[in-house]
Amino acid sequence: MFRLSQRRLPLPEIQIYTLCRKRGGPRGQKGKTMNNLDPFMEFFVAGVFLCGGFYKLYRLTRLQGKANALGIRRLPGSLGMPYGWVFAIGLFEIAAALVLLITPFGPWPPAALALLAVTGLTFLMIVLCVYRARRHQPVVLAFSLFFLAVFVIVGRM
Repeated sequence: MFRLSQRRLPLPEIQIYTLCRKRGGPRGQKGKTMNNLDPFMEFFVAGVFLCGGFYKLYRLTRLQGKANALGIRRLPGSLGMPYGWVFAIGLFEIAAALVLLITPFGPWPPAALALLAVTGLTFLMIVLCVYRARRHQPVVLAFSLFFLAVFVIVGRM
């Protein structure tokens, strides 16, 4: 009869691509680091919110210029919001996007500052989703921006 040996055959080492790498450290330490997709999504979200914020400010100044040319003192804001709110939302989007773009290169802790900026953008999108839904307007864009921001938050954690 044949007897099986207790010796194991050497297997070739195979590298398996995973979406999250484990942090280096002692065994059993939990936690994950960002892979290459997460910083790309972070810059993508920052670019989208930066463009959206500049668009809000540009549209606001353009409409205000038209109103002044026609002799109208005050126009109702876009989406029924006052112009001050639209201006504040645009400035907040620009500031949070700049924080997302600058944090990897600055001396401050990038994890806390970027996470704070993305969390603020997420809450802003929740508020805009509720606002637009109450006015019976489409909320698809706000939902998609919300999910992009949530993706960055999950990648940061």
